[in-house]
Amino acid sequence: MAQSPPPTSGTPSPPASTPPAPANRGRRTWAWLFGLLPIALVVGVIAGYLAWGPDDPTRADPNGSGSDPTASPAPLTLQIGRDYYVFVKTIELYPRQPGNKTWDKLDKSAPDIRYSLTWNGHTGYTSDTRENTLIGLWDPITIDVAEALPMLGEGKLELRSTLNQGAIINATDDQTLTIDVWDEDPTGLGKDEAGQVVINVADLLQGDQTLTFEETETNAIKRIVIGTTDTAQPLQSLIEALSSPNSP
Repeated sequence: MAQSPPPTSGTPSPPASTPPAPANRGRRTWAWLFGLLPIALVVGVIAGYLAWGPDDPTRADPNGSGSDPTASPAPLTLQIGRDYYVFVKTIELYPRQPGNKTWDKLDKSAPDIRYSLTWNGHTGYTSDTRENTLIGLWDPITIDVAEALPMLGEGKLELRSTLNQGAIINATDDQTLTIDVWDEDPTGLGKDEAGQVVINVADLLQGDQTLTFEETETNAIKRIVIGTTDTAQPLQSLIEALSSPNSP
């Protein structure tokens, strides 16, 4: 007679492998992602440094223009309605005068340079002469700056005794400044014209400005350096602004 299988006791044993519950899988996924987060942050920082590191000039400009923050600011234009001192600091002439002629016919020496400044139809300044040279230099300051500043602090410095008298102009949109340059011959022999430069006052810049010109049949002016500064600034600032090196 067949025998029945022995009865089992207690709770049936679970299958050999039971798949994890969905909640357990979600927790493990989040734990894995959080574990990668520090690595991702480090990689991002390194990538950002390589792309925007200190050698990249666009870091200095948020607009990405690549401007250099250490560069000198752009020159300022004149403010309409304000008064300015205008000084000619340097004039360079070509080796021959207009018409391809020698400057001094007798001894063939270099020219004796002189100039005048005319504004609003009136000549406001005529310079002294720089003899036997193709490059004439004129200093706006008549005394050494190292001497001028202590005198200024003691109240012993006067403007008229400090500045070479350049032209004083009022900045307008419709006025011009004319610079006439010539070779001053000995008394009685007249003068040889080097050229004439006409500048719109609105085109002048504060500070030093260099203008260059082509040699032509009517022009032997090669270069002019003009210094322009506001008359309203304090005397010390004016002296410092005009005391920049004047070199050929």
